Amino acid sequence: MVRMRLQFYALLVGTFVMLLTQSCIMGQSRWEILQGNLAFSRGDYHQATLHYLDALKDSTEHQDWIRYNLGNVYHSLGETEASSRMWKKTETSQDQELLFAVLFNQGVAAYEAGKYRDALAVFRRALNLNPKHHGVKVNLELTQQKIGTSRAETPSSGSTQTAPPKTEDNARVLDYVRLKEERFWLSLRKDQVDAGENDW
Repeated sequence: MVRMRLQFYALLVGTFVMLLTQSCIMGQSRWEILQGNLAFSRGDYHQATLHYLDALKDSTEHQDWIRYNLGNVYHSLGETEASSRMWKKTETSQDQELLFAVLFNQGVAAYEAGKYRDALAVFRRALNLNPKHHGVKVNLELTQQKIGTSRAETPSSGSTQTAPPKTEDNARVLDYVRLKEERFWLSLRKDQVDAGENDW
């Protein structure tokens, strides 16, 4: 069984991007973020929270990344409302990588809460931001299947259906994902053929 997982890669990526774009002198807020990342990676969510909150007080330029990190910690602690609030605050960011990661995690959280229609809507938004991301495609399909299974288990006319109904909306989304995949693989094949012609 495939299991959905939160997208935590931006937790570290965001910090390193931030450090590379700044001066070599490490400020207090950046140090707190690094300490928070380290604590988070060890599963010490209490310490990670403290470091991120300190960084949030001291930093004015990386607030969205810090809130994203805090949302991840809160989600790991089972604090769904707190994580949702933090992720929601980052939705106005202009950073497309951060927006994708936030949407991905919001979709996973909605899925885990059994809010499959909400998860589906969020995964679609994430797919629009990054059509090549395999994880969001898989999660989108799993959510579609869960919606179909939920319908099949709901009694209609006194009996349960044996097969999940395939609605037009579900079929359109799956067709869209397949079309994007086909285009991607065809473009790779074309690039390989073009490169092969010039080899000799």
